Amino acid sequence: MSSHRPIYSRTQERERIPHVEPETRSQVRILRWIVVPALGGLLLFGIQNAYSALTGSDVFRLDHISVTGNRLLKESDVAGRSGLEVGVDLFSADLAAATQRLAADPAIKHALLMRQPPGGLLIQLQERRPLALAATPEGLYGLDGDGVFFPLPQAPFDLPIVTGIEAVADTPGVYRSSGLVAFLDQLRSNAPAFLEEVSEVHLVSDAEARVFLVGDGLTLRMRLEDAVDQVLRFDAFVKAGAHRTQTPAYVDLRFSNQVIVGTGQ
Repeated sequence: MSSHRPIYSRTQERERIPHVEPETRSQVRILRWIVVPALGGLLLFGIQNAYSALTGSDVFRLDHISVTGNRLLKESDVAGRSGLEVGVDLFSADLAAATQRLAADPAIKHALLMRQPPGGLLIQLQERRPLALAATPEGLYGLDGDGVFFPLPQAPFDLPIVTGIEAVADTPGVYRSSGLVAFLDQLRSNAPAFLEEVSEVHLVSDAEARVFLVGDGLTLRMRLEDAVDQVLRFDAFVKAGAHRTQTPAYVDLRFSNQVIVGTGQ
């Protein structure tokens, strides 16, 4: 009686691939579907338990709060406004609520809070940058490039004071005309030396202002638009020495391509 042996292909013989019966392959596949999910579940369970153990331990206790981007506000005041206290669990701290509390401060334009394990918290601020000090019935407020009034800390500012603003300002604290903001912003960007000599900007209307200078005591009548062009004409007037013989009552720069010198009020 002849014996029967499994038939192997040349490829199997060359690569020494063992022959596996179909039933054995099916058993291996079933075992794999059982073992792999089980191992995954054990791994996930272990990670969850480890995370819970670590977050509930003293390893992730908040021990310091750092603040960057603050020039007007003190670091301790910012940390206090956030409502977060040292000693709480870092990962259970409500950063969304703390961000809302900081954003409610008119002096803060944007706030970003980031955890820095194991025990640190970073607060990145973008403060409002004042263009001028606005004299309001409630006192001096900062006026920024967005036309927003905001209270300033007790610190000296070498900025011009804007008066007459109560007639053209909204009660919620937002200046409704962009003319003044654009005027100050143009001077800051393109004529900073001139702006340093300005002590007061008195609004006559939402289109014109009286500008008082510190150095030579001149009063300038200016439009709120085309501020740089008016400054260039005033510089030419000063360099010509036209006002050195007598001090004029005012210099009117509101009209294009000319400078009008007034001798009376």
